[in-house]
This record gives sequence, structure tokens and C-alpha cells, in this order.
Amino acid sequence: MSNNELNQPLGCAFPVVMDPEYSEFLTKARIIGKQEGYAIALHGSMTRDFDVVAIPWTSSCHDAFNLVMRLCLNTGWKDQDGDPVERDHGRLVWSLIREEFGDPRFIDLSVMPRKPKQNIKISERYLGRCKSCGKFKERDGHDSCSGCVDGRAE
Repeated sequence: MSNNELNQPLGCAFPVVMDPEYSEFLTKARIIGKQEGYAIALHGSMTRDFDVVAIPWTSSCHDAFNLVMRLCLNTGWKDQDGDPVERDHGRLVWSLIREEFGDPRFIDLSVMPRKPKQNIKISERYLGRCKSCGKFKERDGHDSCSGCVDGRAE
């Protein structure tokens, strides 16, 4: 990436002014998320609705349904559809709503799946970096990665 690309304007004004209902939800979601073993992040423009992502962060994180139930019980937000919708990469998405004051607010809450127990650690799969290109190489006994031949990039 060139310096010109890095210096491009972001396309939105900062800081973003957040609706008080969203701010309250975010504060409580971060606390509950930590207790449940998740990191909580924001995604999207925050104009039409509020997009929140819960990412499994600890080896002992709890079930996604437990996280969403606790969030709804402790924040006053309601699950609009009941069951989540499964999206790309196994992400589960709930639509939450808060209808106070006749002006409804919406949150799209995505919860990323926990890692299956059978996955191997990255250190067991990768041996190190290729001497030619610097990419991680798999444990195959060669000094270069699959994109390099005899130490030269193809």
C-alpha cells in the first residue's frame, strides 16, 4: 500500500455521535461479553441501525445463545425474530429491537462461532517463515513455501 493510499480521507466524520440507547447497550454488552468470554466490537455505519459483533476470546467462552439471552435480560432489548439466522463463516445473527418512545432502535448482533476442539494449533501446522518471501510455510520439510522454488518467488 502506498503512502498516497494510506493518507486518503476515511469518508466519515469522527467522532461519531452515538445514540444514548446504543451507548448504554454497548457498555453493558462489553461487561457481559467479558463475563461470557467474548470480545465485543462495532461494525457498520451506525446510522440506520447498530451492528455489534461478539468474538470468542477465551478458551472457556460460553454458548452464543447464553450470551444473547443475558444481553436481552440485562439491557431491555428484545429479540425480534426468535431464532438467529446463520450467515457466512457460521456467524449467527440476531435482530434486536427497542421500541420505547415510539421511535424504534435496531441492533444486528452477530456472534462468531467458537473454534472446534479438533483444530490444531498454528504452531503445529506452520514451521516458520519462508526465507524468500516471508510468508508462513506449512510443515512439509521444505525451506521455501509453495509459492517459491529454490528460494526464488515464482
